[in-house]
Amino acid sequence: MTSTTHHKMQNRSQKNLKRKPTMTTMFNNYQKHVLLPNQCGSNLEQTIDAPIPLVWSILRQFDHPQGYKQSIKSCTLKTGTGGTGSVREVIIITGLLARTSTERLDKLDDS
Repeated sequence: MTSTTHHKMQNRSQKNLKRKPTMTTMFNNYQKHVLLPNQCGSNLEQTIDAPIPLVWSILRQFDHPQGYKQSIKSCTLKTGTGGTGSVREVIIITGLLARTSTERLDKLDDS
């Protein structure tokens, strides 16, 4: 089984962090991809106690998701250089629903 994930990455400013939105609010604001019958999707919420620039420098590396996702064994860029429109194939650690996942970065916002 292969899953396809569309990513929208956005760095929230320090000002916006003072009010903590709920996970539902965040999901509704940033994840608007409608899944087709042959697609599956998931989300992961993780609280990280670190400065925003450090966290963002790790998360924005589209070619290295195994740096923050423990379920990923390896990643290869199929198209692009890691920016908007790039496509990656990740090899998922066995025992999960899929063995591979093809993912496209739809949006990257550093503001």
